[in-house]
Amino acid sequence: SNVNSLQSKMQELSTLHLQAEELKSLKRKAETSAAQLRASLSEDVLEDMEQVRRQLDDLVPALKDSENEARRSAAERRQAEEEYHTAQQRHSALRHEVGEAGAVLELLK
Repeated sequence: SNVNSLQSKMQELSTLHLQAEELKSLKRKAETSAAQLRASLSEDVLEDMEQVRRQLDDLVPALKDSENEARRSAAERRQAEEEYHTAQQRHSALRHEVGEAGAVLELLK
């Protein structure tokens, strides 16, 4: 009876040992798969980053063009404001001259 119990325990121990070896193998496979997945994800992330970099490179000339256009528009606006101010001053001066000419005409009457 003790022999049967001992044999049963030995069989159980052997089974547990095989299961432990199988678990170690599965763990190694899982670690390998995880490393491959990390490498794959890293490649995907690098590819995505490269694509974003290319898109940004494509946008830079357009942004520079927009910036230059904004500068041109600002310069044109400033010039138009100066011309308007000059025209206002000329208009005021002409009104003053017309007023003076009217006064002179009144004196001449």
